[in-house]
Amino acid sequence: MIFKKASDSFSQVETTRLGFITGFWPVLLVYAVGPIGDTIMGRGVVTEPIYPVMVTISLLITITVFVVAGLWAYRPLALLINNSLPTDPPLIETAIYALPYRIGKAFLLAGLLFASIDVVLLAVPSAYPAGRPPAGLIFGTALTHYFAFGLVTTVLGVSRTLNFTTRLRKSLSQQNIFTGNLQTAPHTSSMISVTKRPWQLFIITSVLPLMLMAILFMIARDMDEPHHRRAAYTSIFQMFLGVLICGSYLVYMMRRTMKLVIDELECGMESIKEGQYSKRVPVLLDDETGNMARSLNTALEGLQERDDLKDALSIAAEIQSGLLPSNPPIPKRFALETYQQSCYDVGGDYYDILELDDGRLWFVVADVAGKGYSAALTVANLHAIIHALASSGQPFDQVPNITNSAMSNILTRGRFVTVFMAELVPDSNVVHWFNAGHTPPVLASHKQTILLESMGTPLGIFPELSMPTREQVLSEGDLLAVFTDGVTELRSKKDNINMFGIKRVKEWVAINRNSGSRRLAQAFLNELGRFGKPAKDDDLTMLFLQRKE
Repeated sequence: MIFKKASDSFSQVETTRLGFITGFWPVLLVYAVGPIGDTIMGRGVVTEPIYPVMVTISLLITITVFVVAGLWAYRPLALLINNSLPTDPPLIETAIYALPYRIGKAFLLAGLLFASIDVVLLAVPSAYPAGRPPAGLIFGTALTHYFAFGLVTTVLGVSRTLNFTTRLRKSLSQQNIFTGNLQTAPHTSSMISVTKRPWQLFIITSVLPLMLMAILFMIARDMDEPHHRRAAYTSIFQMFLGVLICGSYLVYMMRRTMKLVIDELECGMESIKEGQYSKRVPVLLDDETGNMARSLNTALEGLQERDDLKDALSIAAEIQSGLLPSNPPIPKRFALETYQQSCYDVGGDYYDILELDDGRLWFVVADVAGKGYSAALTVANLHAIIHALASSGQPFDQVPNITNSAMSNILTRGRFVTVFMAELVPDSNVVHWFNAGHTPPVLASHKQTILLESMGTPLGIFPELSMPTREQVLSEGDLLAVFTDGVTELRSKKDNINMFGIKRVKEWVAINRNSGSRRLAQAFLNELGRFGKPAKDDDLTMLFLQRKE
């Protein structure tokens, strides 16, 4: 049972009818102001013998009327606590949300009823030895009674109920209730709005009492009978005393409620600072602070998802790195260097080096359209297809067509893959290659530097594709540089407009072919770093294959 679980942090006594009703003892403060004021001003027992009887009857009526009102308002929540209805979160949230409003309606009607009865009793001629009070005094007394019992008691009841529901919401938040949007009720009410609440309190405790005291003063000034004038002045004093007592209680209760709310909001902010994103801030009030709590919970949920995504991305990056060759085969009389860096944790660049049973080697450099998870999944599919073809002994000239057919069945919504793939026959130094829409690799020899241009569309666009392979013989010292468009499209860090371009790549490869360095990848990366910020906007992959002299 949800309420039993919440009892660990919220006194179970307060969730009973008796505990709830006894919490409205401040209503008796409003009633006590009358006898106290009469006694101080010399009225009551001394001047009116029937006064003690009237006080006793009035007190019993007060207790009866407001207890009945409180029990009626509390009934829906009491049914849930007693498990007479299914205690599912929407019902609980609705019942607790509605409780302050039910108390407001009940206490307003009860207060008006009691004030009407009290005014009738006050107007009874036999209640005063001096006879029936004048109409002006009855009118002024009626105004003070309707204000005290119709308005002040209602505000006291609502204020105390808000504090009650605030603490109950905090307890229920441990069961993930009141940590999100209410299921069936609006979120903000003008009755408890943070911006309007101070003005409401100011009007109730200052403006209206001053107006009533001014009216009573004018009524008293026009009276001839000292007894009636004293009654009017007594009402003024009672009004002053009531404002002092009840106003202090309202300020105290408002401070207590808001402190609880602010403390929870601060805990939510501290959770964000400390990186504890699993915490949720309870929505304690349906005002602007409640909207702040919901916003904090949305932020915490998003941060938690991002935190969980970090772990998922870390695993995905680890899996993707496992697709790359850890110890690539290097043929005799050749030097091989590779480098890859993704702009995200996972990316769409892919390279591989496979050694076939007969000693041939396949070199693959590919670039999947897009970035992130979707591109990484496509890379995994491409990796599986290429390895399956290598294991089955397929002729190299069939690889582009078979791979395209397979990728066409996988890729959707206009996605594609650019691929450069080469087959090296080490004994003859012959390279067979094809370029499916990929950035042209650079082949630098002692005679010339050429680009191995694309021979057709990227793979995956059209189901049917006829792409021939070409042949190239590598002489001593020849350098083949293959890369993705993260190199050529690298933007200048000076203006973020100019790109590195294929021309710069071609010139750099031609100059460094005879450098004798066996760290071409690092040297080229340094060159890119001087121009821009590699792998900031796109994945970056490069492969250098050079025949030794």
